[in-house]
Amino acid sequence: AWLDIVAGGYAQGKRDAEAAAAAFVLQRPKALAVVLKPPAIYGTRHEVTPLGILPIPLGLLLGPVSALLRLFSGVTSKLRAAAPYAFEGVLFAPVHVESVASAAVSHALDTLADGEVLVVGPEALLTFS
Repeated sequence: AWLDIVAGGYAQGKRDAEAAAAAFVLQRPKALAVVLKPPAIYGTRHEVTPLGILPIPLGLLLGPVSALLRLFSGVTSKLRAAAPYAFEGVLFAPVHVESVASAAVSHALDTLADGEVLVVGPEALLTFS
């Protein structure tokens, strides 16, 4: 896929993490492993600079992008289906960091585990707030 060409180590790390989740569940039959697969994540990033901490509000750009991609989700899903190699993992609405955190906490507290790996993809992450 295109991600292997652009960021091979990053892509391999994602595959390794998913394999580790599957291995975890195999060793613990009553466990639940959750793999969160967000697209771009936005919120306020804080960078340490020589002058102090600099907040970078990524939501100023990615918030409107997220709204547009949700508005045109029918079109983007057709593009992903028509050319999966070109659009694999892209054209999903960016997700706010709090939604990703809510999904992580919600599933961490889930006690209805039965030896499964639950994959929470981009569309599902948008439902958490």
